[in-house]
Amino acid sequence: MGECLFGIQFKDFVLVAADTVTAFSIISLHQDTDKTYQLGEKLLLLTNGESGDTEQFGEYVEKNLKLYRMRHGYDLSPSAAAYFVRAQIAEFLRSRTPYQVNMLLAGHDIIEGPSLFYIDYMGTLAKMPFAVHGYAASFTFGLLDKHYRPDMTQEEGIQLLQFCINELYKRFILNIPKFKIHKVDKDGIRVLGDIYPTAKA
Repeated sequence: MGECLFGIQFKDFVLVAADTVTAFSIISLHQDTDKTYQLGEKLLLLTNGESGDTEQFGEYVEKNLKLYRMRHGYDLSPSAAAYFVRAQIAEFLRSRTPYQVNMLLAGHDIIEGPSLFYIDYMGTLAKMPFAVHGYAASFTFGLLDKHYRPDMTQEEGIQLLQFCINELYKRFILNIPKFKIHKVDKDGIRVLGDIYPTAKA
């Protein structure tokens, strides 16, 4: 899949970045796609995969968790939301209508603190300090493993994302013009803006 998702968990917050491209193989179809779904005040889901599947499953999860909040008066914790999403994707996997959707779930909770969960279309769930979906994983996991520190500041985290995106831009055949960055912490979800490749291909 040409689309790419990045997530990095730090001591007090999580940074996530999603490209804005809808692609089929290496052909870019749209460059203004929003791949984020707000599941709660401090809970954000990023999706990539088949465009119809990502929208349908993302909205399905978003509406179900909003219904849960209406019925019970509070949001699920990040880990409970991750287990719910994993259970749903696994249930659909065993049906006639499986969803080809890979996800990152970022959240913050008073008890758990910041959390980042990796979920794939096969129902794999793992809590990770950093995670990448798409072909970007082949080029950037080594960089993240080498340069990541949990005590990084927001500015250092954005620099690390920039480093990964530059490496992807140099080595990947699909031109991804920008990534949208979100921050999730104790104050909620904030859009930090767009990040562009600065390296020469």
